[in-house]
Amino acid sequence: MHCRNFILSAGALCATIFYAPMAQRPRPAPYEVATPTIAAYWSNAPTERLYLRDMALRPEPLFGTCNLAYVSRNLLPMGPISHRTDPAQATWGRQIAPLLEELIAEIRAGKSEFTHFEPLKTQEFNTSTQTGFMVVAFKEHPFVAKIFIEDPEHLIRPYERGLTPLCMYLFSGGGSRYFAGFTRVRNREILSEHFAQNPVWASVVSMPRKWFWIPKNVRWFWLEGEGFAGHDTLRIMLPSVYVVIADKIDASKSFSLLNTPQAHTSLELCRQCHYCLDPNISNFVLEERTAPYAEPEQLKQQIAQANFEPRVARFLKRLVDTNQQICLYDTEHYQTIFAMHDTDIACPNHLAWYLFSGLKMLEAKLSGVYAQSKLDPYFFSSP
Repeated sequence: MHCRNFILSAGALCATIFYAPMAQRPRPAPYEVATPTIAAYWSNAPTERLYLRDMALRPEPLFGTCNLAYVSRNLLPMGPISHRTDPAQATWGRQIAPLLEELIAEIRAGKSEFTHFEPLKTQEFNTSTQTGFMVVAFKEHPFVAKIFIEDPEHLIRPYERGLTPLCMYLFSGGGSRYFAGFTRVRNREILSEHFAQNPVWASVVSMPRKWFWIPKNVRWFWLEGEGFAGHDTLRIMLPSVYVVIADKIDASKSFSLLNTPQAHTSLELCRQCHYCLDPNISNFVLEERTAPYAEPEQLKQQIAQANFEPRVARFLKRLVDTNQQICLYDTEHYQTIFAMHDTDIACPNHLAWYLFSGLKMLEAKLSGVYAQSKLDPYFFSSP
């Protein structure tokens, strides 16, 4: 992890040196469009627009991740939701919704401890601006909530938000945790479709269920874009707050880069799904199955017949023998986050992968090639 963070941070620093002078600060009047430009404003204040012009901007992460029609079809159900590890037990969605409303109110009040939730990850949430990304766990229910909060003023200030948000902004071409969060539910479906084509992955890989939730009285804002090669004016309305609810996963048995079979298996999984999945080793978790494999010997035979390298094959067979499976709990769409278009990549290890990715990012930013890419059909939401 330290090596990965160092490589990504070094790449972000180099890109910042090139791009920070070209990124304009927010202004109350529009620019003459010569480079990609975005405008953000509250839905009830259309004249109070804030602008950002930056050569680093791409349309995909900004306008191609949120599909409100898809979000509405995948909202948290208000009826019973069976527990992942004990299907006989259930929690009703109508029990969860009031707890989430109270959570958002507590966050807005500046609290760091919450009545019904245990904080899990708060490093990417800025308490002074009340924007960013936070993960909390329900105290009385087996679910986690991933909270995304954004507003027009801070959306167009990417160079003032810290190193981690800056890395994502530069690597993706304008994106952030807020935009990437919209891909988590849909990308879970995409990954399921990929793995279903392989009987081995379909058997040994599992993912938590995920739903969207939006507060009742949430404020909405508009995002508009001009100057993107190959596109007319782009426009989308976004909620200032939304939440992704997911089954809680025990991450105590995360994969390790020091475990060679685990590291190679994670990269093989990413190659299998054409890098829709983030290779970050901590996204892969070992967990006990709640039921035995239906036909373990047949599955081990399929593993032997597949074109896996020996270390990966032995690791997968050991999973079957010990009745374990691989759980993927982070399903952000990696191609969109990392501005990937070349998905036929075979790197021998994670170090080589991150070096390759960092160099490709710098090459793309300096050449401007990503400014001419097409919007991802999986996520694009038309105005």
